[in-house]
Amino acid sequence: MPQIMNSHFKQQIQLEIDLIKNDSFIYDCENKDYLNWLPIEFCFQVENERYIFKKSPTFSVEGLKVFLRTIETLLEEKKKKGMLPLHEAYEKFECGATEGEFHLRLENMRDDFEKDQVSIELWLNTAYMRDESVGYDQGFSFAVFSEDLSRFMKELKQQLYDLTDGNEGEKMEGT
Repeated sequence: MPQIMNSHFKQQIQLEIDLIKNDSFIYDCENKDYLNWLPIEFCFQVENERYIFKKSPTFSVEGLKVFLRTIETLLEEKKKKGMLPLHEAYEKFECGATEGEFHLRLENMRDDFEKDQVSIELWLNTAYMRDESVGYDQGFSFAVFSEDLSRFMKELKQQLYDLTDGNEGEKMEGT
């Protein structure tokens, strides 16, 4: 299951997004990407608190591709720009589930310890999480290592590849 954990010495935050095949799974390689739907199991844990959606959030294949491209672009930005001077800032990237169940804001961080890190703001739609009609967004902020975010992205691509019989996503090396 693709997961990322915070980058601090004591890892207390874990985000898991697992593409699954259940009753909400709709995929036909002949369909446009926005007509193909992939349900996910979503779990966000902060210390002893777990946030899980009652109904499985979904990505359209189109939405998942945008999500993955956003992460790729963020990771490429750090490689291209390297360490920025103090008066410059990295670009902020945003992505999330197709129907707004959760939303991520990502930004490369300045890092004096030579460990590439990404700042993540995660916003959860509480109404959707509890299967209610109205609610608010609840947010969390944490940092992850770039290499962990890259692995997370590759694992999602592998799951997409497996669920679509190799029509989408990418096969990871060594699998």
